[in-house]
Amino acid sequence: MQVPLELVFHGMESSPFIEEQIRAQVGRLERFSDRIISCRVAVEADRRMAHKTNIGLKVEVSVPGNVIVAKRQERPHTVNGVSQVYPVIRETFDVAIRQLEDDARKSRREVKTHDGPSYGRVTRLEPEREFGFIETPKGETLYFHAAVVEGEGFDCLEPGCEVRYLVAEAESAYGPQAKSVQLVGPRERA
Repeated sequence: MQVPLELVFHGMESSPFIEEQIRAQVGRLERFSDRIISCRVAVEADRRMAHKTNIGLKVEVSVPGNVIVAKRQERPHTVNGVSQVYPVIRETFDVAIRQLEDDARKSRREVKTHDGPSYGRVTRLEPEREFGFIETPKGETLYFHAAVVEGEGFDCLEPGCEVRYLVAEAESAYGPQAKSVQLVGPRERA
């Protein structure tokens, strides 16, 4: 972590026990990701009723291009007069860890795409090498081989044609690739 942990308490006195538990959980975060820039944790006691105290925990983890936020508010159980706040802390950090893992998968481009077809336009064809490229709605370039073209086949495609495609999970040497490409007829998009 590039910036030291920022820990604040609202509506309650700081607690060495809670601070120790939070520092241990931040250590867990750092084991899951080496991309963490900073971490801010806010602990808040909400005492609207005299006999009930809710503990709120908010964890903000900054990574390049994203801020991960995990929140939890719960009334900790009391055992032998001692508040059991540790489960609230652990569960909040578990959520933050899952979000860090998702962020890491996105940064490695391991995110599964939706299973439905998408539409794009053929931008370039290499007939002699039997492949081409599609421009996606997001402006990205998608490689495809002649073998994945359905219907009338690769020979019917030309630059500017609208196609329907499915993205493959594995990338090609040219980057993301289609696992299925089909020429779109004029009525198919309507």
